[in-house]
Amino acid sequence: MKKPISVLLLVFSSLILACSSGGGGSNGGGDGGGGSTIQYTGLTTPAVITDANAEAITQGAFSGGTAASEFALASASEGNTSTNPSFSSGQSLYSLSKAFSESASNIIINTKAPNASERFVLATSTESGTINGDCGGSATYNFTVDDQTGDFTGTFVFANYCDAGTTINGSTDVSGTMNLVDQTITTIDYTFNEIQTSDIVLQGTVGIDDSGYPPNSSTTFNMLAKNTSTSKVYKYDNYVLSSTEVDTSIAFVMTGTYYDPDYGSVTVSTPINFIVGIDDEWPTSGEMLCVGANGGQTKLTALDITTYNISVDSNGDSTFETVLGPYNWSDL
Repeated sequence: MKKPISVLLLVFSSLILACSSGGGGSNGGGDGGGGSTIQYTGLTTPAVITDANAEAITQGAFSGGTAASEFALASASEGNTSTNPSFSSGQSLYSLSKAFSESASNIIINTKAPNASERFVLATSTESGTINGDCGGSATYNFTVDDQTGDFTGTFVFANYCDAGTTINGSTDVSGTMNLVDQTITTIDYTFNEIQTSDIVLQGTVGIDDSGYPPNSSTTFNMLAKNTSTSKVYKYDNYVLSSTEVDTSIAFVMTGTYYDPDYGSVTVSTPINFIVGIDDEWPTSGEMLCVGANGGQTKLTALDITTYNISVDSNGDSTFETVLGPYNWSDL
């Protein structure tokens, strides 16, 4: 299933898949190019959690707030009832992680492990070319893989590249390692220097480690996201999502630090794993904690596949005095 909010995140899957079936042989491409002008200038001190700001902080920490939602699709979906002004039509960072993992699994570079006679002949192979957007613009790419080590690097450069109505400009560098025997990706890092949609600019890195897959995978986010409409910048520092496939479901946990420019930082942990069906979009169970100043904390609890609530312990005594919600997952 594909909600419109997911389309941009899956653009990388289609682009890399296209790379595997076309081009080749020539040098070229670009670089991540130029220093970013995005800086986080918001509060960096631990957030003082209150009933009034608990929703904004917790939803931002779980779902990527403006960072993930606006990168996924620049316009808010109709009927979004969230009262968080910085949060519009987002999906969870888990969805972002899953999309990038799918991108990695679709990379197929035409190389093979060298045999003894080839070992000193082959050095690298290169794939490059141009992909036209479904609704305009183009993306040029270049990948180089070391035939002896499996290390690879690559670049996408977007020029008004349009897919499913969303236009992207900017570039992203890609690097990682692949298994030369079965040509599966084991690690991959994406580096964004001011990838831009209509009103969000995203800068940072997303690193995926699938060396333990199956069943384990982890994705690390270090990102800044600027909403050009509000000029606010949000930050995710060493924000790690780890997932384990179990039968027909996936268990995932999240750890790291989330910064809201208006309220400050919270430390994120997952005392109870979130469980989501392989074919589902939202979890049916699980808890996430966000801890701020003086032990104040919020707790997001998945009630079922359609709803969740947020509990608030503003004074840090481990008693959650206020319960907000329930909220609909579909409104994130």
